Amino acid sequence: MRTFPRAARLWTTGALTAVVALGALTVAVPQPDDAVVDHPVRLVDDDLKSKQRQVKGEIADQKHELEHASKEAARANQRFLTTKRRLGVAQGRLSSARDEVAKARAVDRRAQRRLRVSRVRLATAQRRLAEGRAELEAQRADLREDVLDLYSKGAPELRALGAWLSGSSVQDIARDRVSESVVVGRGRQTFDDLAVVEDRLAGQKVRVQRATTQVRADRASAAQSLRAVRAGFKSARAARNDVKSLTSQARTAKTQAFKAMRRDRGELKKLETREATIRQRLKERAARQKGPGYTGRSDGFLSSPVPGGYTTSPYGYRTHPIYGYYALHNGIDFGKGCGTRLVAGSSGTVINRYSDSVYGNRLYLAVGNVHGKNMVLVYNHMSGYAANVGDKVERGETVGYMGTTGWSTGCHLHFTVLLDGDPVDPAPYL
Repeated sequence: MRTFPRAARLWTTGALTAVVALGALTVAVPQPDDAVVDHPVRLVDDDLKSKQRQVKGEIADQKHELEHASKEAARANQRFLTTKRRLGVAQGRLSSARDEVAKARAVDRRAQRRLRVSRVRLATAQRRLAEGRAELEAQRADLREDVLDLYSKGAPELRALGAWLSGSSVQDIARDRVSESVVVGRGRQTFDDLAVVEDRLAGQKVRVQRATTQVRADRASAAQSLRAVRAGFKSARAARNDVKSLTSQARTAKTQAFKAMRRDRGELKKLETREATIRQRLKERAARQKGPGYTGRSDGFLSSPVPGGYTTSPYGYRTHPIYGYYALHNGIDFGKGCGTRLVAGSSGTVINRYSDSVYGNRLYLAVGNVHGKNMVLVYNHMSGYAANVGDKVERGETVGYMGTTGWSTGCHLHFTVLLDGDPVDPAPYL
């Protein structure tokens, strides 16, 4: 049987597994004046009851099966789990931000490459345009010289007539006409070449315009990708700061939980020592008070302590809902609603009632010997009492009200049956 979480298993994956707080229990317990029903001998003597006041009854019998954490431990555990969840979210954001930065950087690199290529193309187009313009100007200059040279000598028809009048031979006149024809033909070729250059220059202008437009577009794309990179870096920095802050908070919560655990384990050690002595003396006294008592059928001996209630958790071994260790749940949990009246499962005498940090408001009802063993009913987490120590109550009479005091996560009754001080499954007696 597991008793208390060992130090080596204080933490499990995703949850704090041991932050148990058993506070010092100091409430004085009045002593009953009357004997337990069906038992003529007092349950405990003054010395034993004095020690019981220090440890609040039978805490040791209950400590193995705590279902709920203390308020302090539960808050520490919840802070740790909440911070851990937030840390996971922040780490996810940081990872996503880093991915976005990487993507933005890749886009920016592509945009910068496109911009560089576009700029090279623009420079090439501009250079070729300048070369074309220079070539065009050179050809225009050549054409102007040819035309001026041709017409500086006068009109060709007049020069031929002058040559004939001056007595030049027909052969001379023919040679002059051939020369002029060559000059004119060269001029025409120059005109044709000039037209080709002008067409090529117009096309080059179009390419320059397109390259300029592409450079502008690529420059805008590069600027946009750069803004995306900067935004990604900003988001990543914010996420990284969140991770750092939450990591610090988680570390603090864990430290606080361990401090509470160490403090409470010290208190538990003291309780264990006192409990061992008290438990042994209770057993010795029960042995001296042996008697058959009730010998009928066990089933139906007890009435339900919660009329119309329902079982929320049975007796038996299970994994603790907060600490994660496997241990005995030493009673039956009943639910119905806050303030529901709790009744005596059998006629008996209230021998003890007190409040502690673990079980909240508790009430012990002694119902006598059953099959030779002394039976005590224990009501836990009550919101209030309807019976006092020493009161004799009948079966079905109200003894208190359902609550959520002590280490509890909601209104319920943790109902325990003790036989000679040991917890047993209440179900066979209900």
